[in-house]
Amino acid sequence: MAFGLRVFSKRERERRGEITDYYIYDDVPTPCRVKLVYFTNELARSLSAHLRSHSWSGTSFTDILESFYDTLRYELCKTHGWADLAHTKERDSTKAIPGFLRGCGVEELMDFVEVLLFVYERQWADCQRQHYLDPDEVPPPEAAQDQLNAILKEHAIGYEAVEGQIVRVDSDFIHREAIREAITLLKAHGFEGPLKEFKNAITERDKGEPRQAIAEANNAFESTMKAVLDKTKVNYNRDKDSASALIQHLIRAGVLSPSLQNFAEHVAGVLRAGLPTLRNRQGGHGQGLDPVSVEPSYVNLAVHLAGTFIVFLIRRYEEHAS
Repeated sequence: MAFGLRVFSKRERERRGEITDYYIYDDVPTPCRVKLVYFTNELARSLSAHLRSHSWSGTSFTDILESFYDTLRYELCKTHGWADLAHTKERDSTKAIPGFLRGCGVEELMDFVEVLLFVYERQWADCQRQHYLDPDEVPPPEAAQDQLNAILKEHAIGYEAVEGQIVRVDSDFIHREAIREAITLLKAHGFEGPLKEFKNAITERDKGEPRQAIAEANNAFESTMKAVLDKTKVNYNRDKDSASALIQHLIRAGVLSPSLQNFAEHVAGVLRAGLPTLRNRQGGHGQGLDPVSVEPSYVNLAVHLAGTFIVFLIRRYEEHAS
C-alpha cells in the first residue's frame, strides 16, 4: 500500500529544489492533519479487509473497521486518563478520531501517532501469526512507519517515528546518523538497557528536563560500553569502573581499533573530556542555593554525542566480532 500519489505539483517542487530547510515544532498545518486522517483510515481498511476475508469472515467489514478505531480511541484515552477524546462529541470512533486529529495540540497529535503505530503493529502481528499477509495489501509496521514519516517530512514537521516512538528532529543529518541509527543498532543487538536509557534521554530532552536528559545520555553511553564488554567477554568491574576505565578496557580488548592506536586515544580523550565531564559539571551534582540553568545546546550535545559514540562503538564491535 503506497500512501498518496507523487502528483505533478510535488514533482515540480522537487525539480525546482523547493525543499524546506527548517522544521516546524509548535504547529501542524491542516493539510498534514488531513493526510494523517487518510493514513489512519487506509491502515484500518487494509487490516479490516484482511480480517474480513479470513478469521473474521462472519463479521461485516464496517464492524471490523469500527473495532480498530474503537481500540485506538480506548488506548489513547487510557494512556492519558481521559474520559473521552476532546474536540468531539461523536460516539462513532470512525468520526470521533478524525475530529480529534483536526483539533488537538501537537503533543496530543504525536501521542496519537505513537498509539496508532502501537495498535497497528499489535494487530498486524496477530494477523501474521494466523494468516500470511500480503505486504502490498497490508503493509508491515516498518513500512507503515516509513509512510507516516514521509507525511511528516513533506510538511516539515520536526518529529519522526523511530521504532514506534516519536522523537524530535533538530538536524536531519545528525538525527539520522546519531539518533535513529543508535536506536536501530541498540535494538538490533538486544542491548535493552542502554536502549531504554537512550530513549529516556530523548524523552527527557523533549519534555524540557535537561538535567535528567544529560544523566540518561551518560547512562546510555556507559551502559553501551558495558554491553559490548559483556559481549566480548572482557572482565571489568561493573559497579566501580568509571567511563575512562571502560574506555581503556575497550582499547585493550581491541574493540577500539588497536591498529589505529592514535585514533583510539583521540576518541578516548574526547569522550573523557566531553560527555563524562559534561555530566559532572552540568547534570551530576547538587545545585546549591541557586538553581543551575542548563541550556538546550548542552542537552543536545550530550544526546548527540552519546548517540554518535553508541553508533561508532557498536559498528566497531561488529567489525571486531566478524
